[in-house]
Amino acid sequence: QRYARCSTESVMPNEVDLCERPRAGEKFKDQTILFDGGGVDLAGCDFDGCRFVFTGAAANTLAFIQALYHPGGGAALIEELFEAIRQGKAGDGERPIQ
Repeated sequence: QRYARCSTESVMPNEVDLCERPRAGEKFKDQTILFDGGGVDLAGCDFDGCRFVFTGAAANTLAFIQALYHPGGGAALIEELFEAIRQGKAGDGERPIQ
């Protein structure tokens, strides 16, 4: 599996950069979670009181989704994406969201 390329910025003591290594099964409490859009395994992770900061490709993707999400635009598409996420089918490569 490919993991995100780490940024060159320093990470503060209460921050966790998800690109550093696989994270499956870890527990995070009251930390700032940094995500830049690269592949990461979060299976079985717990996040208690955490704050997420999206940078790079992840921030660009969220900006794209936000720009689409308006009546007459792509709001229905984004709602379908959210439903696919709830069903565990988003990004599975089986079918496009349309």
